[in-house]
Amino acid sequence: MSCTIVLQNFDGSYYPGSSISGYVVCTFVNEKKIRGVRVKLRGTEQTSWWERESYWDSRQKKTSYKNVHYTGKNKFLSETLISFGKGTMNPGRYEYPFTFILPRNLPETFKGIHGYIIYYIKANVDIPFAIDYEDEKMFDVPAPIDFNDIKSQLALAPSSYQDEKTVCCCCCADGPITLDVHLQKEAFVVGENAKIVIDVKNFSNKNIDRILLTLKTVITYTTTSPSRHHKYFSEVLASTSAGGVGAHGQSMLELAFEIPTSATVFNFNRCTLFQQSFTLEVKAELPGLHLNMNIKIGLVIGHIPIRGVQIQPFHHILYPSSAIRNVYIFRPTSTIPSSKRNRTSRGFFTNCPS
Repeated sequence: MSCTIVLQNFDGSYYPGSSISGYVVCTFVNEKKIRGVRVKLRGTEQTSWWERESYWDSRQKKTSYKNVHYTGKNKFLSETLISFGKGTMNPGRYEYPFTFILPRNLPETFKGIHGYIIYYIKANVDIPFAIDYEDEKMFDVPAPIDFNDIKSQLALAPSSYQDEKTVCCCCCADGPITLDVHLQKEAFVVGENAKIVIDVKNFSNKNIDRILLTLKTVITYTTTSPSRHHKYFSEVLASTSAGGVGAHGQSMLELAFEIPTSATVFNFNRCTLFQQSFTLEVKAELPGLHLNMNIKIGLVIGHIPIRGVQIQPFHHILYPSSAIRNVYIFRPTSTIPSSKRNRTSRGFFTNCPS
C-alpha cells in the first residue's frame, strides 16, 4: 500500500491568498479497513535553544549547573479536509482531490539561528491498530510586506526628536549642545531614500568630531516552555557619516539616507515567537571621555509602497525656506556586505513536526 501527495501547478512556493490544489493517490494491494483519509494544511513557527543555568544544590550545599532546553511552538495555520471516511477499501488505486486557500495575512517561510517558520501539506490514511500511511509536501511562502495592507498602522507624518547636553570640563560647564533630528516620515520601503534633516547647535568649547547615522535591525526569538525567554539577533544594515561641528558652531544637514535593497526584512505577521524591529540611530560623537549624544528612532520597513499617496514637501512642513542654512545633500551610504554580516537566512526547515 502507498499514499502520495500530488500538487498541481507547483513550483516550490505559494503566495498568501493563492489556491493550493492537488490530490492524494492511495494504492491498496489487499482489502484494508481504514478510519479515513485526511489532508492537513499546516503553518508552524518554532523556537529552540539551550541555556546553562545555576541552582543551589541543597544536598551538596553548593551551587551547581544544569542545561535547560527552552522551546516555543505555535501552529498559526491549521486546516484539515476529510477526503474519505471510515470504510473498507478494495485492492486498487484511488485519487482524492483537495483544495486549500491560503489566508492573505501569513508570515513568510523563515529559518534563523534559533527557530523557523515552515509550511507543509500532510496526507494521512488512518489504519486501525496499525501504522498509518502518510506523505508530506513542504512548500515556501514568500510574503513581502505590503504597506497598502497596513496603511493605518504607519507613521507617515513628519516627526522630530531632540537630545541636549552640557559638556563639563574641570567642574566648569560649557554652553549646551543640542541635536535635533527631523524625518519626513517613519515608514519606508527597501531602496527608498529617507529624507532626514539634522540640526546641530554647538555652544560648547568642544568640537563635535562627526555625525554618524546607523540603520540597525533586531530579530527577537521567544520561547514559552519551561518559561518565556528571549534571544536577540542584531545586525547593522547600513551606516554613513557626515563632518563634525566646531566649537561655538552650528550646522544643518539634509541627508538622503538610502534604505538598502539588501536589507533583511522579514514578514512575521501572525507570529507570536518572532519579531523584527528597525532602529535609525543618529549619534554626535564627542572627543575624549565625554559621552556621545544619541537619538534612536524606530522605523517600519517594507517592500511594497503605498499607492497614490503624495507625501508633502519636507521643507514646507518643518521650516520656512528662509530658515534653511548650510544645507547639504549627503547621499553616500555604506551598506554592510552580506558576506561580512551574521546574516539570518531565508528558506524552509528540512524537518517538520507532525
